[in-house]
Amino acid sequence: MLITNAQMLNITGKVVDEDNYPLYGTFIFFKGTNHGAVADIDGNFSLQVEKNDTLEFRHIGYDMQEIIVKDDGPLFVKMVPQNQVLICDDIITYTTPTKAIYAEAFGASTMVGMNYDSRFKGNKGWGYRMGLSYAYSRHTFFISDTIKGVAVPLEINYLFGKRKSKFELGACVSLGYYKENYDYIEFVHDDGIYATTTPKIRKSFGYFMFFNIGYRLQPVKGFDFRIGITPSFNFGDKRGISRTGGLPYISFGYAFR
Repeated sequence: MLITNAQMLNITGKVVDEDNYPLYGTFIFFKGTNHGAVADIDGNFSLQVEKNDTLEFRHIGYDMQEIIVKDDGPLFVKMVPQNQVLICDDIITYTTPTKAIYAEAFGASTMVGMNYDSRFKGNKGWGYRMGLSYAYSRHTFFISDTIKGVAVPLEINYLFGKRKSKFELGACVSLGYYKENYDYIEFVHDDGIYATTTPKIRKSFGYFMFFNIGYRLQPVKGFDFRIGITPSFNFGDKRGISRTGGLPYISFGYAFR
């Protein structure tokens, strides 16, 4: 007759993702077998194990984790997305930067534009943005003045926030090529003083500087939303483009890694 002194433990636990949301469908296997349990919709699971059993936690898109059961205390397991590094039991350092592609109306794009944004590391902190935008403005008070052009906004920005909701600050320059159709006014002295207007066209490279102050909803992966204002200025030289101060913006896009 075989006698065993194995200590049986009834354990419970919870599995979450990198944002501490329940990770439904995570498989919990006894190491080296295909037997175990599956985390429910709230990320919870329960198992009967022997002391010092090794459990494997597996989920598509996440690195497999192993935990050795020492006692019957509840387990809290935070899964690590693939290509990222777990540095201790409860702290994750994200090495893969979050990127985003979004369409923007107004703001740095002036009219409308497409932009690429990336963090240098993880889903917060320092990052950059570059894009391509179409600019259009028209003034008809007294004289006609229409400006059209294409521009490239280049920005360094910083995101504050631990979860999806971020506060965004940035500084940027927009470099563009513009075509201006305007009425040239000439005053004529002939039996009195009167003004004549002549249509003119001016093409030139130009720039404007701006700051970015806004809110961003940016998950590690999924729908990306931005809204804010972009106070702008130039240095008063002939290449400087004047804009309405504090032009608001709104953008929609997709974040990914």
